[in-house]
Amino acid sequence: MDYLIEKGVLAVPIHCGREMRRDTKRPKKYCCRGFPCKSTSFITKGTFFGGTRLAVNKVLFLAWSFLNGSSHTTMIRESHCSSSTVCDWVQFLSELITCDNMDGRREWTKIGGTGHIVEMDESKFGKRKFNRGHRVDGVWIVGGVDITTKEFFAIPVHDRSAHTLTRIISEYVKRGTTIRTDCWRGYQSRKITSLGMVHETVNHSESFVNPITGVHTNTIEGKWNGLKMKIPKQHYKKDWITKDLQVLVWKKRHASDLWGGFIDALKHVNFA
Repeated sequence: MDYLIEKGVLAVPIHCGREMRRDTKRPKKYCCRGFPCKSTSFITKGTFFGGTRLAVNKVLFLAWSFLNGSSHTTMIRESHCSSSTVCDWVQFLSELITCDNMDGRREWTKIGGTGHIVEMDESKFGKRKFNRGHRVDGVWIVGGVDITTKEFFAIPVHDRSAHTLTRIISEYVKRGTTIRTDCWRGYQSRKITSLGMVHETVNHSESFVNPITGVHTNTIEGKWNGLKMKIPKQHYKKDWITKDLQVLVWKKRHASDLWGGFIDALKHVNFA
């Protein structure tokens, strides 16, 4: 508890102009000793830790395990929590990271910039199966990778129309970026250049590398292979895969300090 107060995640409540004191038997509870107030408050109210009976230190341990890629079995064994508790907190942590990662007020929402090249492509996660096993419709994902910083985004979409692709480019790529794509009709140079970007293409029906300009999309295509290895196939549904993708994007952006990024997310995400 003191650690989170020191980091600015939790703030000691103040009533009647006096600082409330912690209940010695219930660390989350604070009491105002001033008369006639005598009110009480829980320091975790309105925060990520509110509304749970699980000890704060155990939640932090589950968060640390989740960020470091521990399996559910390992988290259950080392935290001494039930399987359902671990599953619930993995979902809560994924939602926290998704909210933090998609916060338009944060400068990291967009990748690229002047002098940067972003390769873009679309990939289908999952295939249709009619003859054997259950039917899997799959999800189309649109993604982009900055070939210099290796930062990326990956967004589930309902279609690959020009309207959808242009909207994603405007939301996730900075002005001044050079965008490289294949010749899919959804990537319309006129609309991309109107966003203040340069558009370069490679025709995959002829070659993997443009023989004149040297343009290719090998980086983003390699990224698809990596993402498909990390996301379970049973998560190839839009609601599930969105969180999985956002966690992977977030971890890439905070690779140098995952824990620091987590603490920062606790401060910025609104839990009201």
